[in-house]
Amino acid sequence: MKGVQLHTPFAAAARRPALLARCEAAPATAATPAAGPAAPVAPRLRLQFGVKNIPHPRKAHYGGEDAFFVSEAGGGRAGIADGVGGWQEAGINPADYSKNLMATARQYLEECATVNGGAVMSTGEWLASQPEGGPPGGDALAAELAATQAARGLPAVAAPPPAPASAASRDDDWSSLSLSDSEGRPIAVPPPLASADSAGPRTAQEALDVAHRATRLPGSSTACVLRLDAAAGLLDAANLGDSGFLIVRDGRLHFQSPAMQHFFDCPLQFGMPPDTDWARDAAVFSLEVRPGDAIVLATDGLLDNLPVEDIVRLAPRSAGEVEAAAAAMAELARRNSEDPDFESPYTQEALEEGLDIPIWEKLMTASFKDGKFQLGKLRGGKMDDITVVCAVVTEADPAAQPGS
Repeated sequence: MKGVQLHTPFAAAARRPALLARCEAAPATAATPAAGPAAPVAPRLRLQFGVKNIPHPRKAHYGGEDAFFVSEAGGGRAGIADGVGGWQEAGINPADYSKNLMATARQYLEECATVNGGAVMSTGEWLASQPEGGPPGGDALAAELAATQAARGLPAVAAPPPAPASAASRDDDWSSLSLSDSEGRPIAVPPPLASADSAGPRTAQEALDVAHRATRLPGSSTACVLRLDAAAGLLDAANLGDSGFLIVRDGRLHFQSPAMQHFFDCPLQFGMPPDTDWARDAAVFSLEVRPGDAIVLATDGLLDNLPVEDIVRLAPRSAGEVEAAAAAMAELARRNSEDPDFESPYTQEALEEGLDIPIWEKLMTASFKDGKFQLGKLRGGKMDDITVVCAVVTEADPAAQPGS
């Protein structure tokens, strides 16, 4: 898929601030002629995307609870989120949280990218710059940012102009909340993340941080965001929960992000404090990629139902295969999820955790295989929303606008 594809319940333009000269390119300077032959220049890279989403059959009427975005900004950015379905029991649509989370992450990464150097906003600055009706932030977040900058020995950032007084209060800023755990012990809200490189592009982890702080809705979600640094050839990724990504190189698994869980089937997740994990808890990766690498970004609906060897086998070999590869993976995962006899990655992990069917069911489902009597065991796929984003790393068109 080319361009931007986003599941979102509101128009992004309604939340888009005028972001200014801070995100513009630094002025070009005249180059000094070099003596001798020029050093070879590494090719700039970009990601070509393909996406497939298959909602859970019982959730198809409202699109399911997964959310995603892909964007060609810079070398390419993408993200996926899986809303926690348990919120349905409280009459809340879990998709609202995951889709707002991804909408904000995408907006932040697109507006706070940088080309050729140039100052850009940190998470606290960006949140504080949002107009009324946009992501909450305000003076409290700006103060948190200033304290963080000072603690790290970084220069202070210019404060945004004060917002006009209105009936809309910013008292719901998390920094002003008095939070405590079940035993009454105070819970500290961590300050917004601030990159040590004030002139560099915003990171995937910062995108998760700002999206989490800006999503003030009941609900919770896992999330994984990645961005390609086109000039450096590095994939910057951050993952919180049991979604994740894989890199396939030359037909073999090159890297797989680990699932992050409190315990089996309870992943780390974003939500409203105090019941939340934070972006600083996310696993962060900086991985070298090269032309021809395939990247598979997926929610647990795919990862729980499709063994790694099948993901590697179906991974795209070229940019022209990304759409077909994503569709093939999602469809096979869907079929596996409906197969009661399939030995899925989900049931394999459950068995490793000591979970199994009761003994009477083992006896009822016993069978002979290869001349041996075998008790039954936990089997079957896991019905769920399925979302997969496939990407292939390619060399960018030299005539295209450079971006990072």
